[in-house]
Amino acid sequence: MLTRKKMLLFLFLILFPSLSNGQNVLNSDDVDFVIVGFRHGFRNPIKFIPNDTTRQIYGWGWEGAGQLTNYGKLQSYGLGTFLRNRYKNFLDDHFVSDQIKAYSSSSERCQMTLLSVLAGLYEPTSKKTTFKNGLSWQPIPYENNDVLLRVYESTCPTYRKVYQKFVDDNEPEAKQWLTSKANLVQYITRNNGFNGSLLSLSSFADNIVSMLQGNVPLPSWIENSTLPGYSNRQTLIDEILKFVASNPILCSKDEQCAKQWAGNWINETIFILDEKSRGRLPDRKIHLYSTHLEGVMPFMRLMGAGIENMPNTGGFILELRHKIEQKSPPVVRLLYHEPGDAKNPLQHQYRYLTLPNLQKVDNDNKWYKLDDFTNYMKKFAINDWKSYCGWSKC
Repeated sequence: MLTRKKMLLFLFLILFPSLSNGQNVLNSDDVDFVIVGFRHGFRNPIKFIPNDTTRQIYGWGWEGAGQLTNYGKLQSYGLGTFLRNRYKNFLDDHFVSDQIKAYSSSSERCQMTLLSVLAGLYEPTSKKTTFKNGLSWQPIPYENNDVLLRVYESTCPTYRKVYQKFVDDNEPEAKQWLTSKANLVQYITRNNGFNGSLLSLSSFADNIVSMLQGNVPLPSWIENSTLPGYSNRQTLIDEILKFVASNPILCSKDEQCAKQWAGNWINETIFILDEKSRGRLPDRKIHLYSTHLEGVMPFMRLMGAGIENMPNTGGFILELRHKIEQKSPPVVRLLYHEPGDAKNPLQHQYRYLTLPNLQKVDNDNKWYKLDDFTNYMKKFAINDWKSYCGWSKC
């Protein structure tokens, strides 16, 4: 049996891709505007294993199916404190309406994630920002925007037509995957109430992730596997966890599918960067977007970031530098951020990303011309969602 320490280490290695050049939080004196996109924090499975009794025995999943867990809240709060440390010389310590805009999908886990991030980013530091003794929190407004951040729930016919092949496992990579793992799939479905689709296998794998995170004993057929080739418990767990988020990961690799998930958000980003660079948003400093894997991962892949997976609260930071008074051309740089050690969900780390389709202005700081960035991203932008979906504008 693995010890709790080893189990947590294993879970961290599976869920959180390593950062090859993680760095300390640097100051942001050379930044004029910031866009932060992130996946929601650690959540419960969307669907629990039928007839499973471990939730009652060990007390996990009490928040409800698909809901943000306390661990996820800590991750999210940690992201907020990370942003505060990075931009402490840039952002005021209290809400200023012209400085910040915060957006979330309508999903409860995304809204709770954003609220937790904002709690860490704007934790009161003075009597001025403390309205009740003992309450280290100040309210920060935000907006829901599913057109930008929850497209995967859309009824758009154009989107549904493209995504249906992923739902039905008719995409070539999905077919090959299920065929090559047929014995494993049959073993899993025979021992629980899920079917053999990637969507269903992903839901089952979510349960295993949560059980590992909570140090909950796994089903006996996993602990003592009888499947040929998978008698080693760890080998079986490793293969099961590969099914986590399988559909959105495959969609994100497909340019057309990824564009439909992120195209509206990309269009909004291009617009906001242009407005800021032209001096039309002089006081605006930061935009926050709390979304799903289906939002942030395709956005990053279309930028050319080469991200293969996305941990909870992981995402990107897009920084703009534009000294209008110096008449220098606006430039942007991209950072990837993710939670740190699994035992310390409050910690976050980052690294600069290289965009292979663009030429750097500054090799040391990874700056790219804004015009080059937006011109490249325009081909992925959807600037009229209703027309794209074939809906009447009336």
